[in-house]
Amino acid sequence: NSRGELVFNTSNFSGSAQFSQLALTVQDTPLAAVEPLSIIFDRTKVDFVNAKFAGGGSNMTISGTVARTNDATNNLSVDGRISLNLLNLATVDTFFAGNADVAVRYIGPYDTARLSGTAYTENASVAAFIGTDRLTLERIKTRVVFTADQAEIEDATGFLGGGRFNATGGALLNGLSVSNFRLSLNGDNVTVPLPQDFLTTGDARLEITGIRDMQKDSLQITIGGRVYAKRSLYSKDID
Repeated sequence: NSRGELVFNTSNFSGSAQFSQLALTVQDTPLAAVEPLSIIFDRTKVDFVNAKFAGGGSNMTISGTVARTNDATNNLSVDGRISLNLLNLATVDTFFAGNADVAVRYIGPYDTARLSGTAYTENASVAAFIGTDRLTLERIKTRVVFTADQAEIEDATGFLGGGRFNATGGALLNGLSVSNFRLSLNGDNVTVPLPQDFLTTGDARLEITGIRDMQKDSLQITIGGRVYAKRSLYSKDID
């Protein structure tokens, strides 16, 4: 600078990276490039020229541009099978497992890019906490359609507490983050931690909703509806 001091400035930062081999472990999920990987980058964006990964249930291709500033536009595509464990990087309040076949695009300006495409699961699971109790949906089979800032869940089926359920619903997205969601679930002979301090088995007609007031906040999940109880167990820590 004008005072003769050495200053590092990234305003003209650019370059490229080529990897003949690359192996990563993300969320305990191994990923390895299946062929040489090429990335071009500058101050405003990162271009994935050739990125194909496999491992841990994933077999996917990533291509296109990820914007890093308002001066660039996102145009990224992800195709193939991905391990849903990777989604746990983006959330602290919901836990995913299994695999999904995806064909999605992330397109638009840096601040307002939108997700479009589809994701299909055969044997996925999702878990979330209701208060101190964990609610887990298992063996989920569904198709999710992404359009603009929404995700629509089409006729999901699976198991909840040993009983079979079917569900429909949707979510409002803020970029890649879920702002709120609603799920209508009908289950037969399911076991759920409802009401508080009870573990109830029966036929359920439930509405599960979640809302995030601020982008950095956790999703606040609530559950309502009816459970036609066949049996119910009450437990309480009295220490």
